[in-house]
Amino acid sequence: MKSRVILALWILLLVLAGAFATRVHIESSLAAFLPHGQNADQRLLLDQLSEGPAARLVLIGIAGADPAKLPALSRSLAHALSTNPAFVRVANGADGTLRHSGDLLFKYRYLLAPETGPHPFSAAALHADLQARLGELATPAAAFVAKLLPQDPTGALQAVATRLLPTHVPAQCAGVWCDEHGNRMLLLAELRGTGGALAAQARDLHFIRTAFAKLPDAAGATLQLSGVPAIAVHTRNSIRTTATVLSIVASALLIALLLLAYRSLRLTLLAALPLATGLACGIAAVGLIFGGIGGITFAFGATLLGVAVDYPVHLFSHLRDNETPATTLRRLWPTLRLGVLTTALGYAAMIVANFPGLAQLGVFAVTGLLAAALTTRWVLPVLLHGHNPRPWLPRLSVPPRLRHTVRGTLLILAAASAVLIVIQHNHLWQDDLAALSPTPAKARALDASLRQALGAPGPRLLFVVRGADAQTVLTRSATLAERLRAARADKLLQGYDMAARYLPSAAQQRARQAALPDRAALDAALAKAVHGLPFAAATFAPFVRDVEASRTLAPLRPTMLHGTALGARIAPLLFAQPDGHWIGLVPLAGVTDLTALEAWYRHAPLPGITLLDLKAQSNALMTGFRTEALHRFAWGALGMLALLIVGLRRLRPLLRVVAPVTLALLIDIGAILASGTQLSLFNLVTLLLVAGVGIDYALFFNRPEPHPEEHRRTAHALSICLLSTVSLFGILGLSDIPVLRAIGLTAGVGATAAFLFAWALAPAGTRRRAD
Repeated sequence: MKSRVILALWILLLVLAGAFATRVHIESSLAAFLPHGQNADQRLLLDQLSEGPAARLVLIGIAGADPAKLPALSRSLAHALSTNPAFVRVANGADGTLRHSGDLLFKYRYLLAPETGPHPFSAAALHADLQARLGELATPAAAFVAKLLPQDPTGALQAVATRLLPTHVPAQCAGVWCDEHGNRMLLLAELRGTGGALAAQARDLHFIRTAFAKLPDAAGATLQLSGVPAIAVHTRNSIRTTATVLSIVASALLIALLLLAYRSLRLTLLAALPLATGLACGIAAVGLIFGGIGGITFAFGATLLGVAVDYPVHLFSHLRDNETPATTLRRLWPTLRLGVLTTALGYAAMIVANFPGLAQLGVFAVTGLLAAALTTRWVLPVLLHGHNPRPWLPRLSVPPRLRHTVRGTLLILAAASAVLIVIQHNHLWQDDLAALSPTPAKARALDASLRQALGAPGPRLLFVVRGADAQTVLTRSATLAERLRAARADKLLQGYDMAARYLPSAAQQRARQAALPDRAALDAALAKAVHGLPFAAATFAPFVRDVEASRTLAPLRPTMLHGTALGARIAPLLFAQPDGHWIGLVPLAGVTDLTALEAWYRHAPLPGITLLDLKAQSNALMTGFRTEALHRFAWGALGMLALLIVGLRRLRPLLRVVAPVTLALLIDIGAILASGTQLSLFNLVTLLLVAGVGIDYALFFNRPEPHPEEHRRTAHALSICLLSTVSLFGILGLSDIPVLRAIGLTAGVGATAAFLFAWALAPAGTRRRAD
């Protein structure tokens, strides 16, 4: 009866946790794992990682076909993309205006157009404008010019549209952008969705590929996609594919290992139950507390729960013919329980961290480990009742000299690792997010090439303009623009973007309104302007009417642009903060000398404007993250030590547990540094796994048991634990993705060192019986 109740409660828990876990939202954005910014610049950095303008730009290249056919492909692709509302802007040099904003731009053209001279509506200026339009009537654009001429003889709309072009305009081939050699056409597409919405970005990128493939002359041409969205989606897909393949291989190896060790399909399947229960409960707990779970948290948490596979292994290896599985577990439970609680306590220190990623990871690991351990303790004995297979226990003889050699070699490696750590103590940590990126070098090279050719804003440098309201930001941005034009002339940068390029401040618009002539003055100026030209003054009556209407227009403000393509273009560059203050972003493109640019700006700084280096801020953010993580891990280590002191009670057993783990971690860190890499967040989190399995190895190797057969079973169980860990994580170490490789190598090397140290430092009698 008791067994049925336990089994029923476990099934109910698994069903509820599994059902809730499937509904938990997994946030794929990196910002979901990173800490909250400690200052305004870091908080802005996190916003830019997910929603900044650089995070929404797709850089497109078309190459590989007959160069004469490429311009037509560029126009056809731009037209196809312009039909999709997911794209705020599609630019290839043929049309620099924003879609769906033509009527608004036309209505406000005299308030938005930059001044062309001191007296733009004088008879002389109008005569010059009409001469220019007359010349344009002899060009292929004659139909467009003739249509606009009666309402816009000054070309104000064209001036506004030109303002919407990038400040650095690429070379042109047959009227569209191309690289300097003319062998690759260039396009720029701006996505409407936020940068963190990888699923939406993946759909948009698929649309680009599909639209290109449908073009009649696309055969033989190559589509190149880059930019932050393309790289992020490619990286996610690459990691997902690689991790899936490696997980399948590792799982197959683990299944083969368990079948070989226990010669029982039933035990092999039952070994997965604690891990599955731990994963379901861990995800459900994080979702219940935080409302969702970060994708990186989930990946790390699943990695840390790999130690849960060891729990059923201990039970299976110690099964006897003359006792029930429940009795076997009662004998093992004091040692197993101490290992579980010690490991869980180490993770528990992260729950109170100020960083959401660490807090989620702590909840995930603690909940998952306890659920897996309790499943092993109470559920597996019920499912194993009446089934006691005998594990294969090979009899091996290990010469004492070999044990001494292994112990001496490990101590030498530990000493060498300590020396290496001391030598490189100033360069231990890798805090550069770019260096941790799994993006292949080829993809980074393509991004740099397209970005250089297009003059697209880079994801690193930008000016931040702050003000009490939007108008203050726009006014300050206009002052900055004058400075940046000088910086461009000095070759310090190729271009920049800002909201003030598209939307002047209300004060500037009113100043332009004040310069507009009244109807009588404009009629008189037109009568003189048409003299000697094949135009009648009456032709421009719509122009006079529009200028008169512009004199009474309310200035165009950001709030009036909601729902328009122009508003979508400006929104990421000009926005309000929760405290009511406004921020304007000015991304910089093609910065040739960062040091010179910083010195140039420091020489005459502007109020309310700062130059923000996102790379420097991301490094500072990661440094703070790492420091906080180290503090939490230190508190966790102290808690683990305190629990071991309480559980073991004596100094000698305590040293035989703590020493192998400490020395194994030392060797693991030394191996990472010796490989030419620095310690990263991924290594740090994986070292927790090493500490967990190391404590497990040491506790069981030092478990008091007078019977030699029992020590052989312990050695068998720990050997299976080690081989399973190496199988699971060693495969990841073969990956060419830095994240997976770091996790795999750290876990594989650390677990092996922990096992050998625990065996070599165990009591002599225990070692002989285990051999």
